[in-house]
Amino acid sequence: DVLSYSVKLGIRIDEIKSLKSSKEEKKDANSYLKIVKRVKISGAGSFANIIKLLYFIESYNVLFEVSEIKIWLDSNKNELKFKVIITQYGIKE
Repeated sequence: DVLSYSVKLGIRIDEIKSLKSSKEEKKDANSYLKIVKRVKISGAGSFANIIKLLYFIESYNVLFEVSEIKIWLDSNKNELKFKVIITQYGIKE
């Protein structure tokens, strides 16, 4: 599970949130796939461990893509922060 693995890596997860889809995002991905859900994960940790967490998430046998990745230095807190948005797809029936 993502939360327990993030703890093992020493990553602080600030938020895991299901995002509401806009009208554009609700459109089908193509003639065979539909967008099921979008999830935002944000937190802070070392660069190497953030990448390890992304590899762990990508190792799941699920039809999804990492739609957005942002990694930046928060100079006020002197820590590396990240935000990842994952889009999950499903098969049209």
